[in-house]
Amino acid sequence: MEEIKYDQMKDSGIEWIGNIPKEWDLIPLKQVASFKTGGTPPLSEGVNFEKGLPWFKPSDFSADISLLSNSENFINFESVKRNRINVFPRNTLLMITIASIGRVGLLEQDSYSNQQITALTIKDQNKLLPKYLLYVSGTLAKYLKESTMSSVVPIVNINFLSSCKVPMPNINEQINIVDYLENELKKIENIIDKAKRSLKLLNKIRKSIIFETVTKGLDNNVEMKDSGVEWIGEIPVDWEYSKICYTTRLNGRIGWQGLTSDEYTDEGPYLITGTDFTEGKVNLETAVHISYKRWQEAKEIQVKNGDLLITKDGTVGKVAMIDGLDSEASLNSGVLRIRTYNQVDTRYLYWILNSEVFWNWFNYTNGGNSTILHLYQNVFEKFSFPLPNIAVQKKISDFLDENISTLDESIKKVEESISLAEQIKKSLIYEYTTGKKRVRL
Repeated sequence: MEEIKYDQMKDSGIEWIGNIPKEWDLIPLKQVASFKTGGTPPLSEGVNFEKGLPWFKPSDFSADISLLSNSENFINFESVKRNRINVFPRNTLLMITIASIGRVGLLEQDSYSNQQITALTIKDQNKLLPKYLLYVSGTLAKYLKESTMSSVVPIVNINFLSSCKVPMPNINEQINIVDYLENELKKIENIIDKAKRSLKLLNKIRKSIIFETVTKGLDNNVEMKDSGVEWIGEIPVDWEYSKICYTTRLNGRIGWQGLTSDEYTDEGPYLITGTDFTEGKVNLETAVHISYKRWQEAKEIQVKNGDLLITKDGTVGKVAMIDGLDSEASLNSGVLRIRTYNQVDTRYLYWILNSEVFWNWFNYTNGGNSTILHLYQNVFEKFSFPLPNIAVQKKISDFLDENISTLDESIKKVEESISLAEQIKKSLIYEYTTGKKRVRL
């Protein structure tokens, strides 16, 4: 196939679409598709059965544009009949229209969805190709996501969605576009899959290096002993282990009430939250300022350079070290301050908390329950970790600082290549479904 431009273009009058080929139509979705919202039958009716009618949730969408073949949950067919569920037929487009907006998928078999998803069933597939609708709706969904980002819970009204216009070439042109995109996107997906495999391997190596170093040290010939701690395993014979409460001072806000609008200021002490953590450091450019009065209320969570911070709510276990702080700062209730005593190198503890020693303990403590989304201070105080002498700790820290930094550079490059490939995919889809480029046999 040869890439060429259309001879004449016209203004669509829609910002996200721009110019389209003169011979293309601009059609409201309600003219070509019917709209229905999914639902959730009572759990007692069989929503979690392993067999039955596929029942899709936003978490089943693996990418911004997906072919939907496998769902995590199913609905018992008896429940389908009993609740008179209006099943969505194969080749129906599903669009997430509440909360996780921006993803679309095409059903590969008859299915149903929850109420966060709107189903678009094509009225005449001789005029609109399902996969063309998938691709053009992916671009539309990106626009809808951007336009609702300011909402606390983004919602796309169905009446608004059904009135949205999309570019519509004739069916033969749609076939050409879909064939071309499938061929090109497959090539890009192969590159992405290869990069993701490399990324997975690099992260596995990273994890292994950190764990082996903080539990075995740098001497491969050293005699080992059983630590007696399940989540640690063997450690060098001259090492000990300690609970974090014996080697550090842990502090966090207790019973803290949120700030009122007049307690946020344009300058003054920083209020650090977990969202300000970037690559093991605190990004003060994203932190807000608070009044000195509010900062002075809780001296136990005022921070200084050299302190470690760990998130205890939301994304549990993010760790950052305070460095380069030139102003007063405090913490919100979702972060714990860790201040080490002399027998512990702060950098060494940073690597401990970034290792599987911490996560093995966390999962062990929570009985393997991955739904636990809180790090309780009174529980964390009992966290045990390997503890060599201070000189060995510093050597380990120096080794990991250098080697993990080099590995992280490689990881970042792979991540950037994946991001670039994803952008190329989105650009291709946009260019061909809005007629910026043309495919001709």
